[in-house]
Amino acid sequence: MKREILTGELSDIKQASMPVIAAVGGMALPALLFIGLNLGKPGIEGWGIPMATDIAFSLGILSLLGKRVPLNLKIFLTAFAIVDDIGAVVIIAIFYTSEIYWAMLLISAGLYIILILANLSGIRNINFYIITGFVIWYLFLKSGIHPTIAGVLLAFTIPANRRIRIPIFLNRMQRNLDEFCPTDCEDKMLLTTKQLVAIDNIEYYIEKVQSPLQKLEHSLHGFVTFFVMPVFALANAGVVFTGGHDLSGVDALTIDIAVALLIGKFLGVFGFTWLFTKLGFLKLPGNLRWVHMMGLGFLGGVGFTMSIFISTLAYSDIILLNHAKMGILVGSFLAGISGYLLLRATLKKSDVDSEE
Repeated sequence: MKREILTGELSDIKQASMPVIAAVGGMALPALLFIGLNLGKPGIEGWGIPMATDIAFSLGILSLLGKRVPLNLKIFLTAFAIVDDIGAVVIIAIFYTSEIYWAMLLISAGLYIILILANLSGIRNINFYIITGFVIWYLFLKSGIHPTIAGVLLAFTIPANRRIRIPIFLNRMQRNLDEFCPTDCEDKMLLTTKQLVAIDNIEYYIEKVQSPLQKLEHSLHGFVTFFVMPVFALANAGVVFTGGHDLSGVDALTIDIAVALLIGKFLGVFGFTWLFTKLGFLKLPGNLRWVHMMGLGFLGGVGFTMSIFISTLAYSDIILLNHAKMGILVGSFLAGISGYLLLRATLKKSDVDSEE
């Protein structure tokens, strides 16, 4: 999130305005629709479930369309999903938090201030931020606020600036690489002292050209993508139905969540962007058409892991939780299929060619 705000899809106000409006609509309409459908029924406390969008799965579905997807479409969905994630974190912090222990929060706030001061003072040791961040995470856990919030706040304190600019980096790297072939490139068994010093210099400059924030994000990418996300999805997506329970009103919960994800997200994302564009506040990006925005509206309904996560916070009753998960899976599946088929039918290779 910090990278996107500083240099990514949310760094330019004009570029970020439409995804922000779309995300606001994509959170408000599903929640209101769910409340309207579920009023007076069991499980209304799960109104935050259909507000979430799973950024990984929605972008994954879009990537299935290959090169026919215009860059503007990818940028829009990425920015929209990031804003939606921020909104989901705020919702969790405010509405899905149990009793708060303020002493723990005050201690964590003090440690957080220390991290901010460390950043401003030029301390770039990632281990310092990770160890202090783990303590903050534990304090958040014990305070009653979901520790996810601590992870998001911690990321904002990690330095994002580089110590060496690219032109200087290239120049110094080239000078050290020249030590390996001063006249001719002989492949001797042992390196010379100058070559060993050059290797030390190269390692030093490689370290300095990377910001701690980007280095940490890059190093965790594979672990998160191939381990954390699959484990998270498998651990939370289990749906177990048992007999002997009164399920009146519970089956309706499955339908209400599925409808809120499929229809609510579509109406929120497409409706808000269309309305604000017609009012003159926004302008449709590049070569995108309204039918493309309709497809993105459906892709926004792929809640999956984020929606399942919120459902575990909203429901302590296992029956409600299981039916909520079923609604999430059905709604996310239908939204993903609808978005894919609509974009596949309307995106042409010419859309990409005209962009180039």
